[in-house]
Amino acid sequence: MYCGRVTAQLMERRWRKDAVLESPFTKCDGFTTIASHWHALSKLCSSSECLNTRILSATLSPNRLIYSQTQRYTLRFFGIKKTITSIVVVDLDEDFRIIQLVDQWNGQELPTRWGALWLRKLSARVTPWIFPAPMHKNE
Repeated sequence: MYCGRVTAQLMERRWRKDAVLESPFTKCDGFTTIASHWHALSKLCSSSECLNTRILSATLSPNRLIYSQTQRYTLRFFGIKKTITSIVVVDLDEDFRIIQLVDQWNGQELPTRWGALWLRKLSARVTPWIFPAPMHKNE
């Protein structure tokens, strides 16, 4: 997903419909907003490559994976490269589908003061309008 190659099948297989995704820029509640977030990544970045990944902790009770990753993004229109090191906390259900994913850049807590939480939620609501993710309908 971080490499910008997300598909509808991958999203449906790995994410619960009521999942939560949090990063410094967004706080997505629900499958549609999360899918749009990952779809937007592929549209905004011409490339996204994983430079380093290291598992820090993996437990079964609760089902949680914590890992460190270094990702290099190249912005599509400007060619600017940005390298971000994150601590990613992933909570999983009994079927190992993602319930919550929290991406902490440089291991720092997510911003919440001075309206930052409100802006992160607004970002999650606007992204599906700008970058609607192509999804399959399960009927």
